[in-house]
Amino acid sequence: LLREQVEYLRQKLYGKSSEKVVHQPGQLSLFGEESLPEEEADLPS
Repeated sequence: LLREQVEYLRQKLYGKSSEKVVHQPGQLSLFGEESLPEEEADLPS
């Protein structure tokens, strides 16, 4: 019974539902291309 409770709580704590992505307006994305400022694209190489 104790092992079942531990497993249940572990799944509740570390399960898929604990990883929620909330997009904040104005917050840049760390991995997305949309996070690059447009000014950098206009610079000559």
